[in-house]
Amino acid sequence: MARILCTWELGGNYGHFAQLLPVARFLAESHEVLFALPRDFDAGPWLAGTSIGTLEAPSRSRPIAGTPRPVCYADILRGYGFDDPGRLEKLLAPRETLLCQVRPDAVLVNSAPIASLAARRLGIPRFVIGYGFEIPPATSPMPAFAPAAASAVLRDESLVVRAVNSLLPRSRAIECAFELARGDQTFLATCPELDHYGPRVGEPYAGPLYDADSGRALEWPIGEPGVLIYLRHDTHGLDALFEAIADEAVPALAHIPGADDALRVRASRAGVALSNAPIRMRDALGRARLMVCQGGHGTVSAALLAGVPLLLFPQHVEQLLTARNVVKRLRAGAAVGPADTAAEIAGKLSACLRDPGLLFAAARFRDTHAAGNGGFSAHTIADSIWAVI
Repeated sequence: MARILCTWELGGNYGHFAQLLPVARFLAESHEVLFALPRDFDAGPWLAGTSIGTLEAPSRSRPIAGTPRPVCYADILRGYGFDDPGRLEKLLAPRETLLCQVRPDAVLVNSAPIASLAARRLGIPRFVIGYGFEIPPATSPMPAFAPAAASAVLRDESLVVRAVNSLLPRSRAIECAFELARGDQTFLATCPELDHYGPRVGEPYAGPLYDADSGRALEWPIGEPGVLIYLRHDTHGLDALFEAIADEAVPALAHIPGADDALRVRASRAGVALSNAPIRMRDALGRARLMVCQGGHGTVSAALLAGVPLLLFPQHVEQLLTARNVVKRLRAGAAVGPADTAAEIAGKLSACLRDPGLLFAAARFRDTHAAGNGGFSAHTIADSIWAVI
């Protein structure tokens, strides 16, 4: 029996944990599996009934204040100090301490470049799961998120590579920055249409990976299909969305992490049923007419694989790229921008509820990827890991 440590570092809410969890459940059938979790993350509802253990992860890293908007993945790493050997060493030290205490036979990571680098330095096998954004193509220069000079991207990459290699044994040094996003085995848990960098040639896709079966099972407020909402409490346009839902008189279920009493009152007045706990996606999407979310890959994948169109409220570059794929490539939804007015938000909600083309596009995605139900992808990835540990 092997001991496998699972963790993620960058990103909040449930998305990264939910991508690791289905694979961890399969691995726990034959191995000892542990999650290193942030102190404030309550995994109890998801891990109940499993043999998976937990321990406290080192404090989350925060981007350096004043860091400019990233133009490529290397820029994101620089924002956390990957171009500064002194700062990077301080990030690595507590993670190496944890690894030496736990002594895992392997680590399974998602969006955890610091923990992955610590494992590389210690010679611990690394399995990396990602949905595209945090696993850039194996090229140098790596693709930019927006038009940018290749020379600028190469400069960013060279700064990162130089700093990282100054802290690694020569035998474990890297040649290109993209190696920091990859492991001994790397699983691209998405599909070509949702890949943030566009379809890749010669690199296999494991298929979308998400947890659709955890959470609270809720009944829709009334019998007809409605709107399922997963948004942050500080989302721009949230009140405008509530007002538009009230005007449409469409039933709505919502989970809004961080919602206070005042927000709950506003939701109730709009006829939105608010859940304190995450909602079981598989049940809710089976009766949903529309999914409203920030643009997290797992939630978007679950909706599209259920044939449900999306209204997206992206907040950062990763979600913006996902929204671009949904709106422009798949034509299966609409996106709300930071400057959109209440009237514009209401118009987009109305269009998403009434445009048959969006429903057709979402159904086409569902039918194209009929086997990609999250659990299938998790089992495939777990089988690959079982084969080598």
